[in-house]
Amino acid sequence: MDYQLEIQEEISRIVDKQLQVSADDGLNFIGPKDVDITMQRHVRDTDTGEISLTWIPIPTQIGEQDLDKLELELGCSLPISYRFFLQYKFFLALYIEQLNIYNHTPTHWQHEIISRAKHGYPRKFLIDKGYLPFADYSDWGHLCFDITQTRSGNEYPIVLWDHDSPEAVTPMADNFIEMLRQLAVADEKN
Repeated sequence: MDYQLEIQEEISRIVDKQLQVSADDGLNFIGPKDVDITMQRHVRDTDTGEISLTWIPIPTQIGEQDLDKLELELGCSLPISYRFFLQYKFFLALYIEQLNIYNHTPTHWQHEIISRAKHGYPRKFLIDKGYLPFADYSDWGHLCFDITQTRSGNEYPIVLWDHDSPEAVTPMADNFIEMLRQLAVADEKN
């Protein structure tokens, strides 16, 4: 099997499993949030008969040109594995262990990525040092691509940036798929 196809299948498996865990735990119920209508579903509670609004993951319509445009805006190439991740499914929230990604939706995905990179914590601690944040880590840090260390396929090492220690980062994984694997295994243990 082709390595890239293998990576895509693994990302799909991990993402689908985690999205299903969230749905099973009731984490896909939404209140008066701005969620794209294509992601909304009304469900009836079988015990009470009450109708609730939930969000569901849907396939994305993100094309290669959209990602190329995003790369221009960010000023760097994205890892091939992360490009596939972005193109796989839209979701309101994805939780894997301590990783949290929000608003990967048809109307907000680009804004969320650009805002996190360029307008989140002070640039001098992140993007200006070559750390491209792509996800929250718990409520105290960001997972970032270390774009100063390019590897084959634009795969970068993953580092953890802690807002309480803004001058330092902690190495987390050799690349995006390795990080997903590690977090998925840790999540299963909890």
